[in-house]
Amino acid sequence: MRRAPALFFGAFALVGVLCGGCGPTTPTRSAEVLFAENCARCHGADGKGDPRTLPLYPRVDLTRSPMGAARERVLIHDRITRGFTTMPGFQGKLQPEEIGKLVNKCIALAAPAEPAKAVPKTGG
Repeated sequence: MRRAPALFFGAFALVGVLCGGCGPTTPTRSAEVLFAENCARCHGADGKGDPRTLPLYPRVDLTRSPMGAARERVLIHDRITRGFTTMPGFQGKLQPEEIGKLVNKCIALAAPAEPAKAVPKTGG
Protein backbone atom coordinates (compact mmCIF):
# COMPACT_ATOMS: atom_id res chain seq x y z
CA MET A 1 0.00 0.00 0.00
CA ARG A 2 3.00 2.26 0.04
CA ARG A 3 2.63 2.84 -3.67
CA ALA A 4 -0.76 4.51 -3.38
CA PRO A 5 0.55 7.77 -1.85
CA ALA A 6 3.45 7.85 -4.31
CA LEU A 7 1.12 7.31 -7.28
CA PHE A 8 -1.29 9.92 -5.96
CA PHE A 9 1.41 12.57 -5.56
CA GLY A 10 2.99 11.60 -8.88
CA ALA A 11 -0.34 12.00 -10.67
CA PHE A 12 -0.96 15.27 -8.83
CA ALA A 13 2.47 16.60 -9.92
CA LEU A 14 1.79 15.55 -13.53
CA VAL A 15 -1.52 17.41 -13.57
CA GLY A 16 0.25 20.46 -12.13
CA VAL A 17 2.89 20.37 -14.87
CA LEU A 18 0.32 19.90 -17.62
CA CYS A 19 -1.81 22.76 -16.33
CA GLY A 20 1.14 25.08 -15.76
CA GLY A 21 0.06 27.20 -18.72
CA CYS A 22 -3.60 27.07 -17.76
CA GLY A 23 -5.41 29.96 -16.23
CA PRO A 24 -6.80 33.22 -17.36
CA THR A 25 -4.93 34.76 -20.24
CA THR A 26 -4.93 38.42 -21.07
CA PRO A 27 -5.79 39.00 -24.69
CA THR A 28 -3.03 40.74 -26.57
CA ARG A 29 -4.19 44.14 -27.70
CA SER A 30 -2.52 45.89 -30.57
CA ALA A 31 -0.89 49.29 -30.23
CA GLU A 32 -3.74 50.77 -32.26
CA VAL A 33 -6.38 49.39 -29.90
CA LEU A 34 -4.41 50.49 -26.83
CA PHE A 35 -3.98 53.98 -28.29
CA ALA A 36 -7.67 54.24 -29.17
CA GLU A 37 -8.73 53.11 -25.68
CA ASN A 38 -6.25 55.14 -23.63
CA CYS A 39 -4.77 58.00 -25.64
CA ALA A 40 -7.00 59.11 -28.51
CA ARG A 41 -9.38 61.02 -26.26
CA CYS A 42 -6.73 63.71 -25.75
CA HIS A 43 -4.17 63.02 -28.48
CA GLY A 44 -6.71 62.34 -31.24
CA ALA A 45 -7.05 59.22 -33.35
CA ASP A 46 -4.29 60.49 -35.63
CA GLY A 47 -2.06 61.69 -32.77
CA LYS A 48 -2.47 65.35 -33.72
CA GLY A 49 -4.78 66.29 -30.86
CA ASP A 50 -7.93 68.39 -31.00
CA PRO A 51 -7.23 71.60 -32.99
CA ARG A 52 -9.52 73.53 -30.62
CA THR A 53 -7.35 72.72 -27.60
CA LEU A 54 -3.90 72.83 -29.23
CA PRO A 55 -3.32 76.49 -28.29
CA LEU A 56 -3.78 75.51 -24.62
CA TYR A 57 -2.06 72.13 -24.80
CA PRO A 58 0.40 72.07 -27.72
CA ARG A 59 2.14 68.96 -26.39
CA VAL A 60 -0.85 66.74 -27.19
CA ASP A 61 0.22 66.76 -30.86
CA LEU A 62 2.38 63.65 -30.91
CA THR A 63 3.24 64.12 -34.58
CA ARG A 64 5.33 67.14 -33.54
CA SER A 65 6.82 65.62 -30.41
CA PRO A 66 10.55 66.31 -30.09
CA MET A 67 10.84 63.26 -27.79
CA GLY A 68 9.18 61.03 -30.34
CA ALA A 69 11.23 62.42 -33.21
CA ALA A 70 14.42 61.87 -31.21
CA ARG A 71 13.26 58.32 -30.33
CA GLU A 72 13.58 59.00 -26.58
CA ARG A 73 12.13 55.64 -25.55
CA VAL A 74 12.97 55.95 -21.84
CA LEU A 75 11.41 59.40 -21.48
CA ILE A 76 8.28 58.44 -23.40
CA HIS A 77 7.94 55.27 -21.34
CA ASP A 78 8.30 57.29 -18.14
CA ARG A 79 5.63 59.79 -19.18
CA ILE A 80 3.16 57.07 -20.11
CA THR A 81 3.90 55.14 -16.92
CA ARG A 82 3.89 58.00 -14.41
CA GLY A 83 2.00 60.70 -16.28
CA PHE A 84 3.02 64.28 -16.94
CA THR A 85 1.24 67.55 -16.09
CA THR A 86 -2.44 66.92 -16.97
CA MET A 87 -1.81 63.46 -18.47
CA PRO A 88 -2.53 60.60 -16.05
CA GLY A 89 -0.08 57.78 -15.51
CA PHE A 90 -0.98 54.31 -16.73
CA GLN A 91 1.25 52.19 -14.49
CA GLY A 92 -1.64 50.55 -12.66
CA LYS A 93 -3.89 50.31 -15.70
CA LEU A 94 -1.62 48.86 -18.39
CA GLN A 95 0.85 45.99 -18.39
CA PRO A 96 4.52 46.80 -19.09
CA GLU A 97 4.35 45.22 -22.55
CA GLU A 98 1.30 47.36 -23.37
CA ILE A 99 3.16 50.50 -22.34
CA GLY A 100 5.99 49.34 -24.60
CA LYS A 101 3.56 49.10 -27.50
CA LEU A 102 2.37 52.64 -26.81
CA VAL A 103 5.97 53.88 -26.74
CA ASN A 104 6.44 52.37 -30.21
CA LYS A 105 3.18 53.95 -31.38
CA CYS A 106 4.25 57.41 -30.12
CA ILE A 107 7.57 57.11 -31.91
CA ALA A 108 5.84 55.99 -35.11
CA LEU A 109 3.51 59.00 -34.96
CA ALA A 110 6.32 61.52 -34.51
CA ALA A 111 8.05 63.08 -37.45
CA PRO A 112 11.63 61.87 -37.69
CA ALA A 113 14.26 64.21 -36.33
CA GLU A 114 16.01 66.23 -38.97
CA PRO A 115 19.59 65.14 -39.48
CA ALA A 116 22.25 67.65 -38.52
CA LYS A 117 23.18 69.83 -41.44
CA ALA A 118 26.79 69.81 -42.50
CA VAL A 119 28.52 73.13 -42.05
CA PRO A 120 30.37 74.05 -45.19
CA LYS A 121 34.07 74.54 -44.72
CA THR A 122 35.40 77.95 -45.46
CA GLY A 123 38.57 78.21 -47.38
CA GLY A 124 41.50 79.88 -45.83
